[in-house]
Amino acid sequence: MRVGDTVQLETRPGRIGDLPAFLLRRLAGQSVLNVGAAGGVTYYLPDRAELWFQTRLAAVAAEAVAADIDADGIAHAARHGHTILHADAEAHDFGRRFDAILMIDVIEHVGSPARAVANLLAHLVPGGALYISTPNPAYLGDVARTLLWRRPSVYWDHQALMAPEHLQALCDRHGHRLSEVHFFSHVDRRSLRNRLVSGAIAAVGRVNRRLNSSWLGVVQAGA
Repeated sequence: MRVGDTVQLETRPGRIGDLPAFLLRRLAGQSVLNVGAAGGVTYYLPDRAELWFQTRLAAVAAEAVAADIDADGIAHAARHGHTILHADAEAHDFGRRFDAILMIDVIEHVGSPARAVANLLAHLVPGGALYISTPNPAYLGDVARTLLWRRPSVYWDHQALMAPEHLQALCDRHGHRLSEVHFFSHVDRRSLRNRLVSGAIAAVGRVNRRLNSSWLGVVQAGA
């Protein structure tokens, strides 16, 4: 919602304890396009296929189509019997519509978020939903590093950080509707130290949701 020269969220933010579980409940029985499905694929395939989100999604969705722009990740998946479409979210024509589309930790990688959102919304059925998750600029870990004067860093393929209000502004400019915002923190189970640190961050996020590591926005397709 625009107020003068500023934008405010039109929906009150919530909090999610477990993003994959939240999405799997929402997407059960639907046709789903999972954009960015190759993320982490070399970790999950072949030995941890049951933990890969695409595998879990395919078990509950009526249809789960995977897509990504990462040719190496796509090739790795193919070697282990999994098909991922090679597609640029900003421009690819999928030739059909879906009940739901996922951009999980993808929008921070694309050159033009507005173009990607518009293109994917065009591939939703009326009333369908585009789920977008991305790192939170107000994340407790980044705030702590700033206060400790540690050198800032960013993943080489991240092009931007986006707060929920930025997605609200994008939706307002282009006639989309941001219907939900939820904050959450990933729990890293790869080691005891990672579990303790990420668990502590998640605990703080339960007190102040704006300090969580990530957030999810749900953009609704028009009729």
